[in-house]
Parts: sequence; C-alpha cells; structure tokens
Amino acid sequence: MNVAGAPPRPERPGQGSTDGAARATPAVELRGLVKEFPGPSGGEGVRALDGIDVDVSEGEFFALLGPSGCGKTTTLRIIAGFEAPTAGEILIRGRPVQGVPPFHRPVNTVFQDYALFPHMNVLQNVSFGLRMAHVPRAEAEARAAEALEMVRLPGAARRKPAQLSGGQRQRVALARALVNRPSVLLLDEPLGALDLKLRKAMQLELAQLQQQVGITFVYVTHDQEEALTMSDRVAVMSEGRIHQVGPPAEVYERPRDGFVADFIGETNFLDGTLDAREGGRGRVRLSSGRKLVGEVRSDGLETGAAVRLAIRPEKLALHPRDGHAGPGDGLARLDGAVERVHYLGTDTRYHVRTDDGVVIVRAQNRHEGFADAFRAGDPVRVHWDPRHASVLR
Repeated sequence: MNVAGAPPRPERPGQGSTDGAARATPAVELRGLVKEFPGPSGGEGVRALDGIDVDVSEGEFFALLGPSGCGKTTTLRIIAGFEAPTAGEILIRGRPVQGVPPFHRPVNTVFQDYALFPHMNVLQNVSFGLRMAHVPRAEAEARAAEALEMVRLPGAARRKPAQLSGGQRQRVALARALVNRPSVLLLDEPLGALDLKLRKAMQLELAQLQQQVGITFVYVTHDQEEALTMSDRVAVMSEGRIHQVGPPAEVYERPRDGFVADFIGETNFLDGTLDAREGGRGRVRLSSGRKLVGEVRSDGLETGAAVRLAIRPEKLALHPRDGHAGPGDGLARLDGAVERVHYLGTDTRYHVRTDDGVVIVRAQNRHEGFADAFRAGDPVRVHWDPRHASVLR
C-alpha cells in the first residue's frame, strides 16, 4: 500500500503546535474506558474494551482502525450512549455524559446501512429529527435543504430513497446527521456497503465535507487505506486496547509494535535478537548471524531481547549480485535470489529468498520494460537505508 501520493491535510488544533490551541478542551475524552459483556448462563464474560484512554481534538477527523472484534464499534456506541461502560469516563467538550441518553448528547451517528425511511422523500428524511424536536416545519425544511446543498444533493429533495444510488443514499444519511448541528459526528463504517470505485471517491468527498463543516468526526473502519487517506489521526486497536495513536504518516512509517506494523500495509519481518543498543538505534543479530541496524520503536527493549526487524517492501531496492557496481556505503543489505515476480501495473512485486527467509520488494515501474529487470532465479542484493527499518518487540 502506497500512501505517498495522498494530499496533505491542514494542521488542526492540537497537532504540531504548542500554543494555547493545543491545550484547548478536547471534543471527546475517553478515560480508562472498560466494557465487559456477561457470558452465557453466568459463564465467563468478554472484555471488549480494556482501559481506553484517548483525546479527540475539536474539529479533528479521528479514525478508530482495527480488525473485526477489536472494540472500535463498542467504543463508538459508548460515546453515542447506546452502550454504558463498565468503568471509565466519557467527556464531550469537557462535560461528563455518563447516564445521559443518546438523544440528549451533542452527537449524531451515521451507520453503514443508512436507515432511511423508504416511505419518506429525501427532504422529509433529512428534516425528520428536527420535526421530532418540534422545530417549526418551515425552519426544519430550510435547514434540511441547506444540509442537502452541503452534501451536493439539492436536486434530490423530492425523490424517495429507492430512486437514489448507494452513494446518494450515503450522502442523505450524512445530511440527516449534520442537520442537527452536532458537536461530534460518529460514523460506523459508513462506506462499507459501496463498491470499491465509489467508496474511494466518497472517501475524498467525506474528508472534504468534514473540512468544510468543521465538525469533529470519529470514524470507525477496518480499512487501513481508508483511515490513512481521510483522517488527521488514527488510533490502531486490537483486542480492546489502543496500540498506537498518531498522524497517518507516523503510524505507517514508525509503527510502535509488531501488530501495528503487520496490520497497516505490508511489512517484511526478520526475527532476531537485540545484540546492542545505542540511543534510538539497535543492532539486531539475525538467525544467520548477520547483524543489521534499525530504529528502536518499542519501549523497554533491552540487549538480549527477542525482536523483529520490520521493513516496508517499498523501502527496499534490488541490485544485481554480479560483482559490478552495487549499492552505496551506509546501506543495509541481504543477498539472495529472486523466487517469484508479480507484475502489478504501477509496480512489480519480487519475492527474494535469503538466508534469513523470504523478503518482498516492491519496485516502481518507471519505464517500459522495467518489470523485466529481474527474473526468477536471478542472484540479487536487497538493500535499504537503516533509518527505514524498525526494531520491534
């Protein structure tokens, strides 16, 4: 997965600054959040959340990313008020909301299935919440029309949901959530029902909409590319815990542990022992006896610890191992032979067998015939900048 081409997102409050904005009250605060579900017939229960601590800044697009069952949707439902935590505290704009019912919280939720009323037209669907809040009809319809303009559906007001495409229904659900002007918008895999091409287009539209309205978004997804493309910060979750929180580039380039490195994108792992450590760098002794250097990412690693050296495939380069000109000084290297070659259009994927296992190299196809640079059986040297390798537990 290559995220280098993603457009930069503007700096938000609390990101990259140390002034008063960074110390502003977060839009959402989760403190020691625990959720346990009882087991069947009084048996052992399930701990879905195990001590979640995180702040979401005002006006931020914040993604909860993780595999199915990791606790991200449970976290969202607790913020919304659909579930009560077993322990911990939830604050929205500095105010505790435990015990406050969903309809009295300054949040709104967009679900994957949209839940539009089929017998109502689009305008009626969008204005429904306002009418239930006893907002006068004229004002409710004016605000609904404004919300439809915001999601670029002004001409669909009189249509029924069945007359809309999947992407249009998704926009109607967004308009219905935004029309109440919530402080925080919660989105639970809202693009999951769309086909791949439409989903990618809606990712960009949704990110642009969030910038336009300036509302805090908390977005649940299991799609790594989606989280990296859209969000200001990502929280990577597994088994009810948060492994790492940070901007997309930081989480991808500097994973804090093996789970994050493995879950986001594609990674080569070389197992070994931490042979020496100097400041932020560590020297790893591989099973073959070869020693390679990488940046230490995991906390508390001591000499002698079992570690994994992680390197992204696109950070690796191939060179012929024929005694002629090779990679420059200062680069780490492994010798091996090409085992398999896969042409992928924009790049070519090479499987290289080394003494320390198979590593995958992704080389961009810069010109015609580049994909034929190496063939199965060719002896090669894999090399990379040690700064691009991570030493992880």
